[in-house]
Amino acid sequence: SGDLDGPSSSTDNSLSRFDGTGGKTLQGNLDPALLLAPMPVLEQRVVKILEQARGRPGHIFNLGHGVLPQTDVESVRAVVEIVHAYELHAASNGEA
Repeated sequence: SGDLDGPSSSTDNSLSRFDGTGGKTLQGNLDPALLLAPMPVLEQRVVKILEQARGRPGHIFNLGHGVLPQTDVESVRAVVEIVHAYELHAASNGEA
């Protein structure tokens, strides 16, 4: 079994120290409060996380501490759609 690293979701460069080697998996990197932000801000942050993780095996995209009660479910759906679209784009370009 591999190790799991879950840096704080509030740390903007949490992926900068993760190189995807040594059997480690990284998860927990979107601050749930960002689900309350305007859609352009949310999309920008999600894409930034995906860009930081690109080419690093073992990255799992998720929320750092779950969904806040006041979160609009459409924001959660949007994050899922952004991640899936990014992954499909990367795969079609031979990046995944």
